[in-house]
Amino acid sequence: MFTVFNNLIHTTVFQTVISGVFVFIGSQIFQDYFLKPRQKYREVIARIDNQLKFHSPKIVNNLNLPKNVQMECNEIIRLLSCELEATYKQLCFRSKNRDKKIGKAASLLIGLSNSIWFSSDKESEYSTIQEIRELLNIKELI
Repeated sequence: MFTVFNNLIHTTVFQTVISGVFVFIGSQIFQDYFLKPRQKYREVIARIDNQLKFHSPKIVNNLNLPKNVQMECNEIIRLLSCELEATYKQLCFRSKNRDKKIGKAASLLIGLSNSIWFSSDKESEYSTIQEIRELLNIKELI
């Protein structure tokens, strides 16, 4: 019995199958812990870019909006702030400098969502949007 098992271990087919299993397991670990969180994080940044562009007229000119539009815009921006922090925390490799930038961007998004109800300073809100874009390294397409 032991010799049969010993012979099986030394066959090329068995070694190839075991190597394939280890490569598959390693690739799944790499994908689940490194690639997927990074992809989700990039998707959230893309959504932030999209929603800031889409809602910027509403954010800057908020006084003339109906309450339901203000509420919808407020909820979307607040949700994006929460998603930004949640997906960033899932990344394996982070730096203190990047932590500060993400934290500040998330805070600015919350402030922007609050400003929909209260603020009427167009220049301040526009500069906040630009600062968020800079902190998240969102480049404008020309």
